Amino acid sequence: MIKKAFILILSFLVVSCVNKNRTKIIQSKFNLKQDLYSFLSKMEENDTIRMKVNLSLCMVNHYEEILLIRHNQKNYITGKAQQTFIETEIKTLEQRELKEVADSLTFESFFKYLNQNNIESYSNPFLTIIYKNDTVKFLSSGVSETGAKIEYYSNVMRKIYPENEFYNVVEVKAPPEPMAVPDIN
Repeated sequence: MIKKAFILILSFLVVSCVNKNRTKIIQSKFNLKQDLYSFLSKMEENDTIRMKVNLSLCMVNHYEEILLIRHNQKNYITGKAQQTFIETEIKTLEQRELKEVADSLTFESFFKYLNQNNIESYSNPFLTIIYKNDTVKFLSSGVSETGAKIEYYSNVMRKIYPENEFYNVVEVKAPPEPMAVPDIN
């Protein structure tokens, strides 16, 4: 009986040691603060970057949560967008592949632009980027500065999601000519 128990314990230890050796957890070397401006080439398998974007301006509330994912040696984007003007509209952004291109309308060039134009004093969060326990925040202040950042972001997203009306350019028509006011004298 003791011999059977000893053999059972010994076989359990051997099996558990073999299983431990088979399970290999690989830690990503991606560093958000260092690798953000070239994330497409620096992300490793199963890395996920979360972006919270505040595109609200004037009377329109618009928030997006975007996921940038590395899977099977490819980079993908997906997310949700919510816009409220008169009614609330929510859109799911389907998963699409992100490819490295030499272009100024990429997230990497957008992040560089935000870094150069980040205002620390009296500002609002425009974009928060989260990877594991690291966070990078880009801030914005004033209507014109926020509008310029929203325009750049929308241009990047329009390349990825050209059919999504959230990223379409809104044409503002010129006001009509003023009417001539008769002289009362």
